[in-house]
Amino acid sequence: MANITFYLKSENPDKKGLVSILIQITHNYKRVRLSSGEKVKPTHWNKKKQRTIENKDTNSNLEYIRINKFLDEIESKFKNLVSNAKLKDIELTDAYLKNNLFKEEVKGRKAFFDAYEEYIEMSKSVKTAGTISSYKTAKAWFLKFEKDTNYQMNFSEIDLPFFDKLKDSAFVKNSYSDNTFQKNVKILKSMLVWSEERGYYDKKVHKKFKHTYREREVIYLTMDELMSLYNHKFENLKHQSAVDLFCFGCFTGLRVSDIYQLSRENIQNGEIHKTIQKTQQQEVIPLNVFALNILKKYENLPDYPLPRVLATMHNKYLRACCKDVGIETPVTITKFSGSKKIETTLPKWEFITTHTARKTFVTNSLMLGMNVKTIKSITGHKLDSSFERYLKITDTYKKSAMDNTWNKIEVKPLDEMQ
Repeated sequence: MANITFYLKSENPDKKGLVSILIQITHNYKRVRLSSGEKVKPTHWNKKKQRTIENKDTNSNLEYIRINKFLDEIESKFKNLVSNAKLKDIELTDAYLKNNLFKEEVKGRKAFFDAYEEYIEMSKSVKTAGTISSYKTAKAWFLKFEKDTNYQMNFSEIDLPFFDKLKDSAFVKNSYSDNTFQKNVKILKSMLVWSEERGYYDKKVHKKFKHTYREREVIYLTMDELMSLYNHKFENLKHQSAVDLFCFGCFTGLRVSDIYQLSRENIQNGEIHKTIQKTQQQEVIPLNVFALNILKKYENLPDYPLPRVLATMHNKYLRACCKDVGIETPVTITKFSGSKKIETTLPKWEFITTHTARKTFVTNSLMLGMNVKTIKSITGHKLDSSFERYLKITDTYKKSAMDNTWNKIEVKPLDEMQ
């Protein structure tokens, strides 16, 4: 026997004195609890009839009619679902009840993807273009999840079973990496907090959505590889421009997004003075001789201090150039997808992107002996933890340097030294 009941959430009213109306479905001695998306004052609720009651507050009185009609529709829909399940011998599982009872988002509340689109629009004034792009990518990821699983992305459906299905879809069906999953879950949680503040969502379960971030290998160019790329003259002008922009990042630590936006006004007395796009902090970056030489090379450009390269083609040009100069040391990248470990070994040039420049600057600066605090002040890094993987590389480099220098010297046995 399946039953549906409506009741008020047992918690303190919100600032307006309202409490959420919850839905409880009982079947096979199991209970499924859902949020209706509606709220009322406790004094306007009839516990016995499980409906709102007429009151003197005009606005609330109009609301009482609408809310009761909505609850009637939910109850009627539930009864039809139960009857249909009996006729077609369908098992009344939690998923069946949830997915069919709320195929359309409950009235009085914004639909999930409508809220998500509003979240993107509202974020544009305070977030970088890269962050907005990641929000859009995550949205496409969630839409694909819906299509693959037939699971409705409704606020009322966001619970721990939903999170389990999200993990299953990511790792079992699509083999997404742990870091891709973690990044999109982080965006989802941020969007849900934003939605909660606006009354679109009233659960706390998203706080339990957790997943491990896997530290990735640092791909960087050694000093020899960087110099071979920097000193090579490419006949293709687009390739040369792509390399010069990349090398400029290797010599300054600037993100590629900031290099693209660099103006002549940003360059003063051998320094870059610029508000960094990602952090929105004003930074002063001293220019070394290599960076200054690249700027001098393009000093006759009419509008910008550096050449323009189409962002969508930059990585393609860059990899072709790295291949041309022989940057092909085998590199193994390890990724995790849930319990699966995926290793890929390819020539280094295949892994080079515009983001490699910043990693190259940090790693080589450390190897050359630059102080960590100084590097962080140039790159704008805030967390010490961000530098741990770079320090591990330089520790390995120091051991290798010791093996190739002091440890190559022949040492006489102790008995011969006496």
